[in-house]
Amino acid sequence: MKKLLCILIASMFIISGCGKTEGIQPDADTTEQTDENKVMGATSPGKYTVNDFALYTLDEENYLSKVVAVLGVDPDTVEYSDDKAAEAARSVTMQSGLVKTTNDVGKLSEQNLVNYFSYDGSRIPLANVKGIMTTGLYITDTDKNCSKVDEVIKAYEIDVDNEEYKYNENPDGSYTIDIYFTRSKDDGSVERIIVPKGSSVQNPGYSIRFYISNDYVHCISAQMY
Repeated sequence: MKKLLCILIASMFIISGCGKTEGIQPDADTTEQTDENKVMGATSPGKYTVNDFALYTLDEENYLSKVVAVLGVDPDTVEYSDDKAAEAARSVTMQSGLVKTTNDVGKLSEQNLVNYFSYDGSRIPLANVKGIMTTGLYITDTDKNCSKVDEVIKAYEIDVDNEEYKYNENPDGSYTIDIYFTRSKDDGSVERIIVPKGSSVQNPGYSIRFYISNDYVHCISAQMY
């Protein structure tokens, strides 16, 4: 797995040795979305990179702004230059562990990298690059600023009749949508792993979990394996 730090997600953290750049700018063909709660600048369905495994604040115009949590970075190098991102980060659980990586000359090594995050919840809405928004697991008194389950299905092109995607179903009707991805290629792209009904995933590289309550997304977590 190539190092993920500076190439695709350097825009919102201050990361030692990488510097700071401006936030992600929306693609020209994705700025006309006007659906309720739709994040402006969301990337197209069916295309995935390591940027999919990150959560961002939103600016006043509802565009992706500053990164709050991301997989594949050294946790000791992360600082927040934005007060809103720093406040939201206090409600994110992040874990790290040793991950095998290769450098630019192909040498294999192990690095301590963030390999899991979960947005526990605050009044600050966060979103991912597919435009899925949430205020986290513990903000259950309102669905405002939380995407609908149908938005997840559309954004990740899930075939609900033939795919295994719904997990952890509870008596109150809540459940999780678990989506799995391959390990990243040299250019940072990944592919979604289609899990047929009745099957289980084998050797994923990444996963995203959406906690669904009352048909709205009330938590987003991600893991790197």
